[in-house]
Amino acid sequence: MRQFDDACVIFIAIVIVVTVAFIQELRTDKALEELKKQVPARCMCLRDGHVREYQARELVPGDVVHLNMGDRVPADLRLFEANDLTIDESSFTGETEPAEKGIESVVSKSFGSSGSTASIAYMGTFIRTGRGKGVVISIGEKSQFGELFRMMQDEEAPRTPLQKNMDTLAKKLSIFSFGFIGIVFLMGLYQGIPIQKVFNIAVSLAVAAIPEGLPIVVTMTLCLGIRRMAQRSALVKGLHTVETLGCTTVVCSDKTGTLTKNEMTVTLIVTSEGDECHVSGVGYAVDGRVMFNDGFSDSANEAVTKLLESGVICCNADIVAGQLFGQPTEGLSSQWQRSMEFTGHVTTTRG
Repeated sequence: MRQFDDACVIFIAIVIVVTVAFIQELRTDKALEELKKQVPARCMCLRDGHVREYQARELVPGDVVHLNMGDRVPADLRLFEANDLTIDESSFTGETEPAEKGIESVVSKSFGSSGSTASIAYMGTFIRTGRGKGVVISIGEKSQFGELFRMMQDEEAPRTPLQKNMDTLAKKLSIFSFGFIGIVFLMGLYQGIPIQKVFNIAVSLAVAAIPEGLPIVVTMTLCLGIRRMAQRSALVKGLHTVETLGCTTVVCSDKTGTLTKNEMTVTLIVTSEGDECHVSGVGYAVDGRVMFNDGFSDSANEAVTKLLESGVICCNADIVAGQLFGQPTEGLSSQWQRSMEFTGHVTTTRG
C-alpha cells in the first residue's frame, strides 16, 4: 500500500512511548539497588579454624558467623552464643524496640503469624547491642528475607483505576470504529468503488481511530508526577503506583521506618526542683539547645549537667554518621551528649 508516512509516524510514536517508560523504569531500578544494601556484602565467618572476612554470597548452610554491634545479619542464623545480644527487626515486625536474642527457642508473637524465634537471627536485620555467634541455616531465597521478597514478587498487582478506564475507552472506541469502518466498507462496495481503494480507506480510518498520542500523554504525565514525588523524597517503584495514588482516599501505612525514623529525641527535662527546660533539635542532629523556662532556680543548670553526666556514664550506645549503634533509649543520652559537646555548654536561655 506504500503508506510510508503513516508507518513512520506510528513507529515514532511507539518508540517515544517505549523510550520514556524504559528510562523511568531504569531510574527506579537504580533507586531500588540502594534498598539491596539492607543485605550486607561482607561478614566475619569461621572456616578452617580461622575467623576471616568473606562475601555474604559465599556463605553456605553450616558456616559459623560472628556477629558484633553494628553488623547486619548476612543469613538466617541459629544462635549458639549470645552476649547481651539485641537485634533490630523493625524491617520485619515494625516494632521499635530491639528483640532480645538468646540460645533458647522462645517464640515471640510479634513476628507475623510464624513468630520470631529468640534463637534465630534473620537475614537483613541489624545488630543493636552485644555480640553473638550462629550457624547458617538458610541463605538467599530460602531465608525469611527471601521468602518475603518472593511473596511480594508473586503477588499479582491489581489493575489500577486508570487502566480500567483506559480499557473501557479502548473497548468503546473499538466497537465504534469497527462498526463505522464496516459501514464505510459496505457503502464503498455498494457504490462500485474498487475493493483495493475501499480497503485503503478502511485501513486509514482504523489507524485514525487509534489515539496513538494518548499513551504518550499519559506516560509523560505520570513521569512528571513521579519526578515531583522524588523531589519530596518519595520513591515510586512504577508508573502504576502514581495511577493508583490519583484515586486514593485512605492510606494504610506502617509507622516505624516509614512515617517515622525510629529515632528517640529528648524534648523536655524536669529537674527534682521542678524546673523545666526544653531541648531543641530533631533526630540525631548536634545543633540542639537547652532552654529553661522563666523563673528557674540557681541549681537548675548544675542538675541538668549532672543528669547529662550520669546518662553518658551509663550509656553504651554510640552514633556514627547518623547511625545508632545500641539501644534507642540509650541513644537519647548519646545524642544529648553530642549536642552539648557541639555547643560547648548547657544553654540557659529563658524561654
